[in-house]
Order: sequence, then C-alpha cells, then structure tokens
Amino acid sequence: MGRSTWTIKKIAFLLCVNDESYYIKCLRHISLLSVPKGYTIEVIAVRGAESMTEGYNKGMKKNRC
Repeated sequence: MGRSTWTIKKIAFLLCVNDESYYIKCLRHISLLSVPKGYTIEVIAVRGAESMTEGYNKGMKKNRC
C-alpha cells in the first residue's frame, strides 16, 4: 500500500489572491510564524477564483500529493 498523505507533516495555507500587495503582506506574515519541528509550510495561491469556495476547491486540487 502507498504512503497515506495524512502522515505528511505539512501546514498548507490556501490563499485566494485578488490583490498582489495583500498577498505579499500575507507571505511576510506566514514567513514569521514558528513552524513546529518536523513540519513544512506550503503556500498555495489561487488567482481568478469567483468565490472563496471555488478558490478553496482549486487550492485543494493543486495540493494533491
């Protein structure tokens, strides 16, 4: 059996981007967070989503291992 994607220690931030300056500010804040040992951070930017729901779904599809 393959490795379960749920065992990967990753924190993903799904960001619906419609303002690049706000996106850059978010990236700065995320970079200042303390990341627990053994975890990684992934930022998934979704541009052009018509709604938060659409953006979330597109981000989840991008995040598939």
